[in-house]
Amino acid sequence: MKWIRLIIAISVCLSSVMLWWVNFSRSPFMDHDLNMQRKYLDSMYDELATDLQNERLLAIDYWLRYPDVRNNDFWGEKSRLGIKGPADHYRYHGHREGRIYAKVIQPDDMVLERTLAESYWSRYQDIARSAIWGRNGALGVLGPRDHYRFYGEREGRKWGAVE
Repeated sequence: MKWIRLIIAISVCLSSVMLWWVNFSRSPFMDHDLNMQRKYLDSMYDELATDLQNERLLAIDYWLRYPDVRNNDFWGEKSRLGIKGPADHYRYHGHREGRIYAKVIQPDDMVLERTLAESYWSRYQDIARSAIWGRNGALGVLGPRDHYRFYGEREGRKWGAVE
């Protein structure tokens, strides 16, 4: 009786070890091809992470510039497209509408920026009334510099404090 119990115990232990070894040998840890795929995907993710971060920042600035897109059920912040929404909107509609898909400049000195913005608004009343670049616009004091950067300079408008 003791021998039978001993043989059963040894058999159970050996079969457990064999089962463990079979599964271990098939695991991702031991699979060279799977390890190579994982390394490749990790490197791809690292390369794309920068692009995704940049796309996220562009999306935030597009939503800042265009509240109508930000609040849109399809392209907005809470949409299923997420950070891909603004790029998609720009590709299919925004470019044709003359919208801007670029970073909004964030100046270091906001007091100076407010002074420059007030000068630009005083000089150009059409910009002061704009829903995007105006005094009550989506960009606030960042609006005049944004307008000048993309349109005003080409239009021959002046930037800087009133002399």
